[in-house]
Order: sequence, then structure tokens, then C-alpha cells
Amino acid sequence: MTSPSPRHTRLIGVLGTVAVLSYAVFAAVQIQVLNPLATVPGAELRQIHAAVGRTSDTMGWGLMFALLLPGPVTAASTALAGARGRLSRTALAMIMLGLLTGGSPIYLLASLPAGMTLADTFGVGGADHAPWALILHALSLLAVLALAALVIIWGVQAATASAAHSSAAHAPDDHQGGERPAAHSSAAHAPATHTPAAHAPAAHAPATHTPATHTTAAHTPAAAFAAPGSTAAIRSSTSGVCAVETNQASKADGGR
Repeated sequence: MTSPSPRHTRLIGVLGTVAVLSYAVFAAVQIQVLNPLATVPGAELRQIHAAVGRTSDTMGWGLMFALLLPGPVTAASTALAGARGRLSRTALAMIMLGLLTGGSPIYLLASLPAGMTLADTFGVGGADHAPWALILHALSLLAVLALAALVIIWGVQAATASAAHSSAAHAPDDHQGGERPAAHSSAAHAPATHTPAAHAPAAHAPATHTPATHTTAAHTPAAAFAAPGSTAAIRSSTSGVCAVETNQASKADGGR
């Protein structure tokens, strides 16, 4: 996965902050302006608030600000953290969508004191009389769906990246394991290939010598080391002469 561009992260932060702030502002207008006008048709807003002021009830300004203000503040802080690189693009989008998702229940709580005051002052029901609150609930529903889709996409990408990393980690071991048997196999067959060629001349070399050569070579050292005129020297010379004559006689018979 490639790292998100800082420009895209800042854009998501700005858009998210504007969306959350707009949601909170529209909720406040719905609570203090649109719904009172729809509750008392034909009356001006100033007259409605004057009528409420003559009673001991209030329109719940303090609770409304306490519930609606943290959303935009949190969105602005999150956007600033994302612009500084402390939050990823996915995390920033999830936080913004989460704030919009929680806007619907927060609106219901923030509008409760004003609705009860209007109901007690004018003798009507305490529910919303203006239909514009449906826009807020629809936006929160869309935010829920978008957040769920984003979580699923993020989970799939994380699982794919983890599987790819695991495959890359095991790839060198498999490659080395495949090369080692080939190396051992070559080493095992190498001596068998060169052994017959190396020993063949040595095996046939003795066949080129004749018996006469070996006989003369066997008696030559004895004659060479015997003292001149001694009995051993005479015997050795006689044996050599006899061997030579015998060899010549054998060659003559072979020629016939």
C-alpha cells in the first residue's frame, strides 16, 4: 500500500470539518428556529421566545451548546493532526464519519429541552413539528453506511497486505530449499562420471608388457649386484643366457 498524499489528507480533514460543523449549525437552527416556527404556525420567532420567557422554562441553550459544540472541535483537531502527518487518510476519514454518525442521537438529546418547553408553553406535542430534522437523520444514516464500507475495505486491504508480506518472507526459504537438492545431486554423480575414464588406462597398462621383459627385469638386479667371478654371478649369467636362448627359441617356433 502506498502512503497517502499529504494534500489528500488535508482535503479530507477540511471537508470533514466543514461537514461536521455544518451538521451542528443546522441542528442548532432546527432546534431554536425551524421547529418553534413549525410548532406555532403564524407566530413570529420573537413572539414565541417572549412567550417562553414569561414561563419558568427555557429553550435549553446551555445543553444544546454542550452537546453540539464538541463535534466541530473534535473534527478541527483531527484535521489538524492529519495535516501534520499524525493520522493516516483512512483513520481521518473514519473519525469524520464517526462524528457524523453520532450526530443523530446527539441532536435528539439536544432538542429535548426545547421541545418540552414548547409543549408546556403552547400545549402541543413535544416531538419535532418541522420535517427538516429528517435531513440530519438521513445524513447520519449515510455516514453509518460509508463508515461500514470503509472499515470493510480497510480490513480487506490489511489482510491482502499481510498475506503478501508473509509470502515474500517465505519465498527465499523455498528458493534455497529447491537449490540445495540439485547441488547435492550434482556432487553425488560427479565422481561416478569421471571414475571409469581415470582408471581405465591403469587397468590395461600391465597388458602391454611381455613375459620376456619381466623375466629379464627380474634377473637383472641379481646379476648387477653379484660380485664378479663369484658363484652367484656365474649362475646369474648362465640363467640369463638360458633365458635369452629360450626366448629366441620360442619366437622361432612361433614364426614357423
